[in-house]
Amino acid sequence: MKFFIVFNEGKRVFFPGQLVEGVAILQLTEECSAREVFIRVTGHAKNHWSVSHTHTTTNTNGTTSSHTTTEHYNAVINIFNGQSKAWGNGTKQKIPAGEHRFPFCFQLPIRCLPSYEGCHGHIRYSIRAEVDRPWKFNHKADQPFTVVTISDLNLTPSLRAPLANSRCEKTGLPLFRRGNISIKVAIPKSGFVPGEYIPITIHVDNQSSKDMETVEIVMKEHVDFVAFRCHSEFPIESAFIHTHGGHERRHSKREVARLRQPLKIPKNSSASPIVQLRIPAVAASFQCAIIQVYYNLKVTVTSAATFNSSVVSKFPLVIGNVPMRELPVTPYVMPTPQPGPAVPPYPTAGPSSSPYPQLPPGTTTTPSAPPPPEYASAPPLPVPGAQNGPPPEYGAFGAPPSYEQSVFGPSAPTKEDEAFAPNYLYFNLPQPQAPPTSGNTKF
Repeated sequence: MKFFIVFNEGKRVFFPGQLVEGVAILQLTEECSAREVFIRVTGHAKNHWSVSHTHTTTNTNGTTSSHTTTEHYNAVINIFNGQSKAWGNGTKQKIPAGEHRFPFCFQLPIRCLPSYEGCHGHIRYSIRAEVDRPWKFNHKADQPFTVVTISDLNLTPSLRAPLANSRCEKTGLPLFRRGNISIKVAIPKSGFVPGEYIPITIHVDNQSSKDMETVEIVMKEHVDFVAFRCHSEFPIESAFIHTHGGHERRHSKREVARLRQPLKIPKNSSASPIVQLRIPAVAASFQCAIIQVYYNLKVTVTSAATFNSSVVSKFPLVIGNVPMRELPVTPYVMPTPQPGPAVPPYPTAGPSSSPYPQLPPGTTTTPSAPPPPEYASAPPLPVPGAQNGPPPEYGAFGAPPSYEQSVFGPSAPTKEDEAFAPNYLYFNLPQPQAPPTSGNTKF
């Protein structure tokens, strides 16, 4: 007997609101007794971990004994469930030998969470087909699939603001200082998509007695999980639950990408190299009630000094799956005055409780915005669901994106789970042309 599931057109990635269609195929070499065949679709977020405590007691005879207790922490968000009967009526019948195909069709809800696999939890969607057999174990076939929710970077204007960070470190031991190393690291924005390059400008002022040797760029994924001793279920709309830590909270971090290059800057000189790091296939930044995913970028410049030889700079990043569009530059044209009727005086309004001046209806003002601060902070994480719907048109970004397996590969948070690797949108964006570097930097 063979029992497996195939999606129509080989699709394994879906967007909220789309139809999940396919067929469950049952191949029998001989007839089989069964009551019914049903197909179920599920989507859920689940966190789980356990904490063990060992207690030692002293007995009346002076000996000691110990026992261990285990506490389980759980948290669940049920996104949706659906089931359809593909064959049978609940009474015992015979399924003849041969191949039998049971089609299915389920519509995803508009509000979904993105597929995600972590070390303490996951967000997973799957199709299960099951043959209900009397007095025997049921035959089951499972097929997970990926749901991608829209995270449009264009909807958060603050992600366009450049970020910069300055650091200065004294190299060498306190009694044997080797001089100062100052760096200023800048990136043009904080919002990126998988497949995009991050251009990192590093201005290094090496006023030490040792040459600079290397620059290392590391991008990391940070994830916060929450769970509770009592089995807790939360609605999909809830924001991330901030706890006081302890056993109810777990934090994990994984390396997404790393780039290490030689950086030749002699002592008592400066240079401004540009290093570009490409983002691999990862989940978009998001948060729900029990999981939040965010990213940061770490830049480390190292000299040949033996002690205190490194200077480190960090930046928050937001990952989306709709790239930023270039803002059109529209020249302002002064309108030509046209003669018209005189504007009647605006009637005097009654007393207002507002302490601010009142404007006539239809009047708008555009305050002048100050320039972005040099040390910008990370914007809030996107909440899945606000931007959900069918996939956007990607024609404006060149070639359409592909679906790439998560850079972390298949994973299974618990022993009961099958290992699974989601597929994420990946953009084959060209590497931006870097201007010539200043100073005497060599790569």
